[in-house]
Amino acid sequence: MTGIKQIDIAFSWEVGFSVVNDFYKHNLHFVSMVLRFDHISFEIIRMLSMDGRAKLSEIARRIGVSHVTVMNRLNAMVRDGYARVSLLIDPERMGLKVALLFLETRGTRYRREILELFERCPRVVFAASMLGEYDLMGMVVAEDERMIEVFMGSCTMRTHRAIRKSSLILLGRENVDLLVRLKMVSEKRGRITPCGRICVECEEYSRGCVGCPSVEGYRGPFKAARKD
Repeated sequence: MTGIKQIDIAFSWEVGFSVVNDFYKHNLHFVSMVLRFDHISFEIIRMLSMDGRAKLSEIARRIGVSHVTVMNRLNAMVRDGYARVSLLIDPERMGLKVALLFLETRGTRYRREILELFERCPRVVFAASMLGEYDLMGMVVAEDERMIEVFMGSCTMRTHRAIRKSSLILLGRENVDLLVRLKMVSEKRGRITPCGRICVECEEYSRGCVGCPSVEGYRGPFKAARKD
């Protein structure tokens, strides 16, 4: 294409938990893809990364293309799974706690089992396989430090049969642009949590634990608005 520099980006990863596209939700296997983006697409990404509410007409004016071109490019990126439009929140300002969870599982089959569990868990906002001492990591967003402790203890993270070893790091207040996507549950799934517990029968619940946002009886802030 004359006048437009084509840029090839080749990347591969083991997909276990989708944070980009629903297409990957049930594809727990090695995926290899090649994306072809020109400078127009990258400029759209850059400008929307700086201001997610930027008007398409203003983006088009700055790039020097029509707003239809910008709209088509953005729609194609979302449609094909290269991008997702969502709201990110500042956990520190909202009084929430963020922790990084590192797990050593008992092998590939068990790692996939934990990834599927993380996908259903409303407090795990990101997870991925990794190389090194641990083979799995997750980012946990909870209401407070106590709920982080409950998540690691009573919510089976330390006792699950698939986990050989675990380590948790609670992030401090100092950070650079830490924004996360909350997994708000719109419909409750009865009494049983994704990790197989029943909150109202748990000893921690009787001691003040707010419960799991995915089930009935949850008493914390991660509640979806009621429909009239």
